[in-house]
Amino acid sequence: MHQTLTKDAKGFVSGIVDYLRRDSAVSGDIPKVRELFRKVTSEASRQKYAQLETSVSLTPEEKRSLTQCLAKLVGHPIELVVRVNDKLLGGFRVTVGDWVVDTSLANELRQLSDSLLI
Repeated sequence: MHQTLTKDAKGFVSGIVDYLRRDSAVSGDIPKVRELFRKVTSEASRQKYAQLETSVSLTPEEKRSLTQCLAKLVGHPIELVVRVNDKLLGGFRVTVGDWVVDTSLANELRQLSDSLLI
């Protein structure tokens, strides 16, 4: 059985792609975010591989779209290594060097649990 990304995961990917496609004048409004992004991606920019853990199998088009997005983020072509991990429960986790984006349901539940225990 083939499943696709959740609505939230697709929205996340779409948001990143839309942000990257916007006119550079728009990004002038967010210099702090831009600087933080530069720092976070400095290590990632030296990497040749991106690790993608996803709760479901991806279509070739989804893999291609994510690969293109990550290549634009790091500034050079990158190879996407995909692994299905049903323990994520939903969403995905991308690791490029020290840079990690975790949109998984397991991570969200862990963060919720941590915040309730404080």
